[in-house]
Formats: sequence, C-alpha cells, structure tokens
Amino acid sequence: MITIGLVGFGMVNSGVYEIVTMRKHHLDAVANDDVRITKILINNINKPRDPRVSKTLFTDDVDDFFTHDFDIIAEAITNTDQAYMIITRALSRGINVVTASKAVISKYYTELFTLAETNNCGLYVEATVAGGVPIIKPMLQVLQTNQITKINAILNGTTNYILSKMYTDRSSYKDALTLAQEIGYAEHDPTDDVEGYDALRKLVILSNLAYRTRIEEDDIPCRGISNITKEDMDYIKDLHLIPKLIGISLTTKDGITASVEPVLFSEQSIYNTVQLSNNIVSITGNHVGELQFYGPGAGKLSTGNSMVSDIVDILSGVQPIRLHQHQSMSYQSDDYVSGMYYCRFNLNNYQEDQILQKFDASGLTYDVVYRTNQLVIITDVVAASVMRDFMSVFHPKYAIYIRIEDGAYSHTFTSNPRNLIVMKFGGTSVGSLDNIKHVAQKIIDTKQQGNDVVVVVSAMGKRTDELVEMAQKISRIPQKREMDLLLATGEQMSISLLTMALQEAGEEAIALSSTQTGIITDDIYNDARIIKVNAKRLKQELANHKIVVIPGFQGLTTTLDITTLGRGGSDTTAVALSAVLRAERCDIYTDVEGVYTADPRIVSSAKRWDEISYDEMLELSHLGAGVMHPRSIELAKKYNVKLTIKSTFIEGPGTVIKEANMIEKVVVRGVTHDQDIVKVSIVEVPDKPGIAFHLFDLLAERNVSIDMIIQSIGRENVNDISFTVHAKDLDQTLDACQVYVKDIHTGKVAVDNNVVKLSIVGIGMAGGSKVASLFFKALYESGINIQMISTSEIKISCIVENKDVDVAINRIHEYFQLGEDVNID
Repeated sequence: MITIGLVGFGMVNSGVYEIVTMRKHHLDAVANDDVRITKILINNINKPRDPRVSKTLFTDDVDDFFTHDFDIIAEAITNTDQAYMIITRALSRGINVVTASKAVISKYYTELFTLAETNNCGLYVEATVAGGVPIIKPMLQVLQTNQITKINAILNGTTNYILSKMYTDRSSYKDALTLAQEIGYAEHDPTDDVEGYDALRKLVILSNLAYRTRIEEDDIPCRGISNITKEDMDYIKDLHLIPKLIGISLTTKDGITASVEPVLFSEQSIYNTVQLSNNIVSITGNHVGELQFYGPGAGKLSTGNSMVSDIVDILSGVQPIRLHQHQSMSYQSDDYVSGMYYCRFNLNNYQEDQILQKFDASGLTYDVVYRTNQLVIITDVVAASVMRDFMSVFHPKYAIYIRIEDGAYSHTFTSNPRNLIVMKFGGTSVGSLDNIKHVAQKIIDTKQQGNDVVVVVSAMGKRTDELVEMAQKISRIPQKREMDLLLATGEQMSISLLTMALQEAGEEAIALSSTQTGIITDDIYNDARIIKVNAKRLKQELANHKIVVIPGFQGLTTTLDITTLGRGGSDTTAVALSAVLRAERCDIYTDVEGVYTADPRIVSSAKRWDEISYDEMLELSHLGAGVMHPRSIELAKKYNVKLTIKSTFIEGPGTVIKEANMIEKVVVRGVTHDQDIVKVSIVEVPDKPGIAFHLFDLLAERNVSIDMIIQSIGRENVNDISFTVHAKDLDQTLDACQVYVKDIHTGKVAVDNNVVKLSIVGIGMAGGSKVASLFFKALYESGINIQMISTSEIKISCIVENKDVDVAINRIHEYFQLGEDVNID
C-alpha cells in the first residue's frame, strides 16, 4: 500500500482529498498498488469537517501523525514556521513531500532541496506557483533543450482580481479589496498579496529553477498595488493601457535581474485577457522562443490538482529536482529592466513647479499628459533602478510610478515645451473673413518669432447667438445635450476657415475637432467643466511644428457626447491647454486693449491696467466684466499660467494677470456690471423650516446656479424669497418655481428682467474702512435705489434698476478716482 498523509485540511488539501478519492482507480493503476490517504494533521480536532471524511483520519497531534509510516506527505498550511518544521521532519525521514507553501520554499530553497537529496527522497513544488497552472514541470522540460532567458508572469490572483475590478467596474481600491475578501480571493490581512510579496516568492522559486541558481527574496525590488487609485485607472484607461502586477526575471551578460511591480500593457496585449483571479506565466527559451501558460491562479480543485500531479509523478517514479544540477549566477540590480513610466503626483501635496524642476534637473525626458488636481507625466525609456531612485524622494501615498511594457504606448516627446504660445481669439476677432485673415497674420508673426503655436478660436461674431435663436424657434426649452451638439458647430466653422487662411499663406497648419483635442469634461451640458486633457494628438502635431487650431468652448464626455463650457468657455479651453502643454504664456485676444477700471464705452475716463491679480480678475469676471471667463482665471491661478489680455486690432502691451503679491495693491481695481441677470421672487410663502430648502433643491436638480438671495422679514407667517439667476437659466428657473408653488399650495412667482448687478472689486478693500460708505454714497447722491446687496473680502455688489447703470458706474468711478494713478480709502 502507498500511504499519503495530509498536513492541513483547508481549501487546498480538501481539494487533494477529493481528487485522490475520485481518481483512486487511476492512481492505483499508475502505482500498481493501493494508494490511500491514511492520516490528516489539523490544528483543531473539534472543528466541524466534511461528514464524508472519516473522523478517524484526523489528528491534531504532530507526534502521533509521524508515528504513521508515510510514503508521501502533502503539506498545505499557511503557518510558515509550522510548515517548515513538518517539511524538514518529513524529509529527514526520507519521506517524499508535496507542498503548496511558497513562502517556505522561497526562503529555505537550498536547505530543503539539499535535505531531500541527502535523504534520497523528493521535494515537489508544482503547487507553489500559479495555482492550477502547470508551469514548473513544463519549464523543467524546456530546460532540457533550452537556456531560459526570461520569465514574465502574473503570479497573484488576488491582485489581478482587484485590478480587474478597478479597471472594468471603476471600483476604488478599497471597494475592490473588500469584494475580494468577501468572496474568498483575499485574506483578512491582504499585505502579502497586495504589496507583491506573494508574487515575489513565486518569482524566486521559478527563477531559481529556471536559471539553476540561487537568488534571495531580498535581492529583488518589490512594489505592490495598494497605492493605485480610481483616478489612476481613469488616466490609464484613457491612455488605452491596462495595469497588471508582474513578476519579471531575465538573464543578462552579468547575471540575473528581476523585479515585482505594476506594469501597464496595451489593450491588445494577451495580458488583457488574463482577468479576475487567473494567472499567466510566460517563459522564453533560446531555441523555443516564448511559451505562455494560462489558467486559474488559486482555488480548491485547481491548486489541489497541482498537488495531485506531483503525487502522480512520485507514483510514476519521476526523478525529483536536484540542486547538484545548479550553477552559480550572480544577481544584478534591475538596471536591465527598463521602460517608459507613467507617473502621477497629487498636487494637493506637492507643488507642480517643484515636481517639474526635479524632472528637469534629473535629465529625464518627459511630458505632462494630464493636469487636474493630479499631475500625470509620461517619461521616455529609463532604467527601473534610475526611476526608483528618482521617485524615492516622494511619498508613495501621493506619488506613484508604473512601468509601461515595451511597445505598449507610443508617445512623441516635445523637444521644447516652454517655447509654446497659446493664442485665443474671440468671436469679434474672427467675426468676418477679413478679420480671419488678419488673425492668421498675427499667428504667423508669432510663429516666425521662433514659437510653436496652438490657437483656440470662438465662433464667428454672433454665430452662437444665431444658433440659440434658431433652437428657441424650434423648442421653448431645448434639451441641453442637443443644444451643445448644435452650438459646437459654430467653432467648427471658425477653425476650418482660419486653418485654410494659414495654409493659404504657406504655413503648416491643422484643425482638430472636439473629438481630437483630448479635452474631457463632465456631463453638465451647456456648462461643463474640464476634468482632464489628453494632449497626445496635440503634441504629435506640435512635434512636427504645425500650427494647431482647435475649437474653444467645447469638449467631450467619457461617453463621447459633445459638451460646451458656457459662454466664454474658449478662455477656459485656452488656459487648460496652456497648463497641460506648459506653454510659455497664454495670450487672450479680444476687441479691447486690456482690463479697464470700467467699461470704456460707458466711462470715457476709464484707465487700462498694466497688471491685475488673479483674484481681482476672477471677481470682475464673475461680476460681469466680459473680458475673460471666470473658470479660466481659476485655472490660470491654480496652475500659474501666464496670461495677457490683448487687442486683436490695436497693437499694445495689454494687461498681464498674475499673483497679487507681485503687483501693487490698490483699494478698488474697477467697477463692473452684469446685465445678464434676472431677479425672481416667490411671494407669500409659508414662514417655516424646509421651505427655502425645497425651492433651492428643485433649482439644483436643474443645474441652475443661484447668485444673490434675500428673504424678507416674516409677516403673518409668510415670507418673500428673492434671488438672482443668469438670464440663460430663466426657463429652467421658472419651471422649478412653478413646481415649487404647486408643491406648497401657495405663493406667486414674479420676474424682474429690468435689473443689473453693479460691483466694485479690489484686493485692498479688506483694509479699507471707507469703501462701503463711499460706494453707497455714490449711489445715494445719484438717486439710485438698492434692491439687494452682497459682499466679500474684495468686492461689494448690489442690484439696481437697469436704467440707472450708466449713471451709477460713472459716479462710482469718479468717487473712487479710478481714472487717476491712485484711488482713495
């Protein structure tokens, strides 16, 4: 009789028991003897077991277990120290051992194989690597006629499952790990799996067998997947790459090099087919080439099958592995592992300039591919050891780097990213064919000064207004998605005509549509926000020194729907591209010569500022100054984009926008007004909790932005609520208000279109004690009534009747002496 003892009766050895029982006739035939499991060593004799297994087989006494005369011991327990003790005790007695304990074999490789040879027995380790994938025996067969030169493998089912769920389901790392634990793919303490140690041990075993040498776990650099985020997955997917935790080892002229780390593959790679808990092992022989072995990386019957296949080898008399066949090969650093790298830095923890300065000082070739609250950089090919040393100065929680497999990603690196000018031209600038030709010449002049140029263009003249008017003749409240599709056509016309003008003048120029620019937005139609920019196509064209002309004001959602960024969104497009492309500066061309203390069409003495702060410009933009879109200022401030406001038609220095600490402070920088607002009032609503919430919740559902709000003092248990909205949102606002009045069974809706918001702005206002007094005095002495008021540290705003706006602006401009070199406190 051939006797087998099982050590442990968890998932793996319960699978061994089941297979041995089911295949007993086959095993008996192979051995030409009666093959039986005669004892099972467990930790807890009182734990409920499979009732189909005789209780007399179980023991929790190690000494009692070894009183039995075993021919084979199959060990599959998780406690490394206990497993080592049992394996050495068995081998010392000349008992053949089949094991699934990769931690023991990796750590005590030489000692245990030597012990087996000394005692004329065998140590069989097929189940230590890749679960049910037969790899060790096929690899040893390849070794008989080949020199193995490379191993490249997904060796851990847990991490592959987590990465698969994060990639396909957009799960967070935490959620994917929790799911893996719930279904039994991950341990309660997942450290060995997610930090790469399990894959490392398997790679050590494979490498030692393949190269007939001895390398230690501590020799091999190891990085896991725990710092990969959902945001990383979005960027990686957008680059058409997929992440896998890879163990790689290869022979070099100097020895062996190896690593365990996340690696990005192309979507067409065979590694993309390895999903969930499956494994793949690729081995390369000098004669046979690359061979790939694929299958389940874990599981009761799959890993149990690998254990039983080793038992069959013992029964068949297959010669065990012997160390005297091994040779000495020194381990080298991972200098021989190289590739392009994906790097992502959290800009809430690191300053962009500091990161880029480190890259510049390192001599690494790189490009910025995304800028949001994260900075994503792609490097050119670099040795793994160099990249590891470079990234060591950053905290791994806030900075991650992932090697890109050779050939998985094609990228053209810009040779001089600072020698780039982004030029934005508004609707008036391209309002006629003559204007377009004039703009083309300005662009050519800029390029001939030695610059690369990206041009952002708005729709011609009043084209957007015409499209809106047409839509409203078809539908009272057009669907916003279809409105964006319609409005985007205005810019398509502009970029086509301007590019033709440049080409006619002999310049290499190309127009890119919204589907080609790589500007990805959220799905808030008519008022979308940019969430990321993939500038790959832009950089390819710039590398060929083409003038690239793109439409402003628009982008694409992740589902490829066209969106618009709201009026003035071309400014936002220009600034976002300037940030991503690291442009030398961003020039915003318009029909005025810069930023003035007031609208020069209203105030003849208005003065142009040479410079203004981001914060002041942001407030002026929000408050009606039509020079720039507010979001563009926010982006410029966040990413320190150099902005200049210039006239398309009059040569001049324009106005530079920069940080407040770099310019002279004045109390009030300017006075502005916004006529595109409407005051809406709900009269006689109940004076009780929740009434205001319900109204503004209905407005929020329709993505209506509220500006100023005022609620009257309650009288007879009723209030009036008044608020202002942008004129473009009036229809949606009225729709919400009608639902609101119906819901509360009372109230009346009143609309006042004859109002304007009047504002003053200045970074010095916070310390100015007379500012408010002087502002309201100017209105009082002009006989102008104030309907609503709001303030911040750098602005005061109020609502007045539209008919009073010109008088009010001139009087305020005069009172604050804005046309002079100083203004008063």
